[in-house]
Amino acid sequence: MTPAAPADLDELSKLMAMAFQSDPPMQAAMGTTDPAVMVERGPWLFRGLLNGGAIQAGTVDTIREGQQIIGAAAWYAPGHHGPTIPGLVTHARDFHRALGTGGMVRALKIEAEMAKYRPTTPHWYLHAIGVHPDARGQGVGAVLLDHRLNQADRAGQPAYLESSTARSGNLYRRHGFQPMRRIQLNERAAPYSMWRPAAQ
Repeated sequence: MTPAAPADLDELSKLMAMAFQSDPPMQAAMGTTDPAVMVERGPWLFRGLLNGGAIQAGTVDTIREGQQIIGAAAWYAPGHHGPTIPGLVTHARDFHRALGTGGMVRALKIEAEMAKYRPTTPHWYLHAIGVHPDARGQGVGAVLLDHRLNQADRAGQPAYLESSTARSGNLYRRHGFQPMRRIQLNERAAPYSMWRPAAQ
């Protein structure tokens, strides 16, 4: 397990775009369900998101196979609830390349809706976790979760995330997350907010 560095940004962005090409909330933000478009434009979106937040904070965990990143998890530490507006504005060019002008407005509305459900109690927030398609089913996601959640448990800190698929929801339940509410973004995208209490 190694923290991502700014030099990893391009590889990380491509990995996340592949991992999220069929994710309903991400498709809602991108305004398309076409996997090819998601893979083509998605890296620009993740480049802006990661560079505007977690990668600068040093809370993007990676698993590598040789020199290749096969899994990554972007977290925000307690007290930080996601990318900041100044951070996002700084990388507006990346977002525009991914979304276009109208899409940027749509994505900001989706982000604002999801932010309404995030608890105000200080917590670790899992912003995104992705595994390379060739490495799925090998426990990479579980290792990524265990790494940061063990740290949270030692510090007595809770954690929060949004789960957009049944498969990811099952993984998160196995790691102690409990469903809270459904966030209805559109007819296809309705992720669950999930909370993991602090260890006693």
